[in-house]
Amino acid sequence: MSILVVDAGSSSMRGILFRENGVEIGQKQIKYHPSYGENGIYVEQEPMEYKIALWEILEWAGAESKKVTEAVQALSLTAQRSSCICMDMHGEPIGNAICWQDKRSLPICKSLEEHGREIFEKSGAWVNPVFLGPKLTWIRQNRAEVYAKTWKFMSIADYLMFLLTGNVFTDDTYASRTHLMNLETRAWDMELLNCFNVEREKLCEICQVGSYIGNLCSEVARFTGMQAGIPVYSAGGDQQCALVGQGSFEQGDVSVTLGTGEFIAMPLKVLPPRRKEQVIYNASAVRGEYIVEFTAATCCSALDWLMREIYHGMDYENMESELAKSVPGAAGCRLLPYFQGRVTPDRNSEAKAVFAGISLSTHKSDMLRALIEGIAVEMYNGIEAMPSRANRILVNGGLTRTSAVCQILADVLERSIYVSGEQDATALGAYIVTMVSLGYFPNEAEAYQNLCAKSRLDIYNPRQEHAFVYHTLKEENYELYHRIYEGMYERR
Repeated sequence: MSILVVDAGSSSMRGILFRENGVEIGQKQIKYHPSYGENGIYVEQEPMEYKIALWEILEWAGAESKKVTEAVQALSLTAQRSSCICMDMHGEPIGNAICWQDKRSLPICKSLEEHGREIFEKSGAWVNPVFLGPKLTWIRQNRAEVYAKTWKFMSIADYLMFLLTGNVFTDDTYASRTHLMNLETRAWDMELLNCFNVEREKLCEICQVGSYIGNLCSEVARFTGMQAGIPVYSAGGDQQCALVGQGSFEQGDVSVTLGTGEFIAMPLKVLPPRRKEQVIYNASAVRGEYIVEFTAATCCSALDWLMREIYHGMDYENMESELAKSVPGAAGCRLLPYFQGRVTPDRNSEAKAVFAGISLSTHKSDMLRALIEGIAVEMYNGIEAMPSRANRILVNGGLTRTSAVCQILADVLERSIYVSGEQDATALGAYIVTMVSLGYFPNEAEAYQNLCAKSRLDIYNPRQEHAFVYHTLKEENYELYHRIYEGMYERR
């Protein structure tokens, strides 16, 4: 028997087949890209791209499971968070999905600043255009006809689960990214709904993470060749699943995911009575628990931009040799990597990326290294913002496939980092959550110990000869950010 994990990310969707013992049978990836416009403020995606990718993955999984004689026992779904699809009464999307990076709701967020403390205390985050609530207010104010026709507002995960089963649910990890759910009660909060002017009936019912959503419907089975009736489970948001997949269960473990964005998170058993304002509190993929998170809006997306615009299409395989052409500190070139604003700690959605220290002797390899170093400095800032000291730093995501990048991360942090040499942490976490839901293990920690304890971890230790360079770099980037911030924003 096997478990199919569907991981719907910001730039691709992947299907991963796992045996019951945690061994990966195979995977298929379908790439897609959101549309960026209006200087990065507008970020949308055609919902049909998600549907087509899902259908292709199901077709592959059906054929693959027959090939290896491993019948699919369950389907587990994890996805990006905070994007929005408006669904009409016939279950059809109205227009494009508004992606989590979209910033058109920024004026609405500014207008709600007087309610900022209340929103933070109830929802776990200061009001920010990344989250769903401001997007819904923006739709109501700017696309009134769309708002009126909307039957349900759905995240990408909600939409995919609806396609698979015909049932309408959102789990508490996605609901905790809306500004509309009370983090303590894990229910839609009327005061928050009133604050964002959103009707309760337009939202999906909240279920616990790991919940059974329904069975794969016969129409989907007919189109894809998958067997009808396979149970579908919601494993939670991608970053929440990443913590589980890395074995991050104790406060002091820090999970870093370097994907489209950069996400630094730490598990929490309970919400603290006093919460740090520089970070975000979300529901965990472990039922009843929480995570605290620091977010940078761009990571691999910024690297993709540089590869495309500066290197004219160079692929990741050549990055190692290119980085070797530059030196620690990137010959004085510096980057503040705020291509889509700054989510935490200061919620400055208007921030822009800035290259500095460029001279006629600067090479594009220095710009590449400055970008990686800038991402590493943000990673350092996020780890420092956590509510307790990091005991272990566990890193995963597309950027970790290049060993030179992992070494730069360790050097900038001046700490050892642990990089998984096995399966992707997000997919593995979704698989573990679903194995617990199916009753194979009593909890996620025990499942990880049984299935993944022998997984290879590559350890990167900081090189002492670079410590002074990178200690100075962190101080310079901090000062650079504040000088630019004052020059660009505070004089307005």
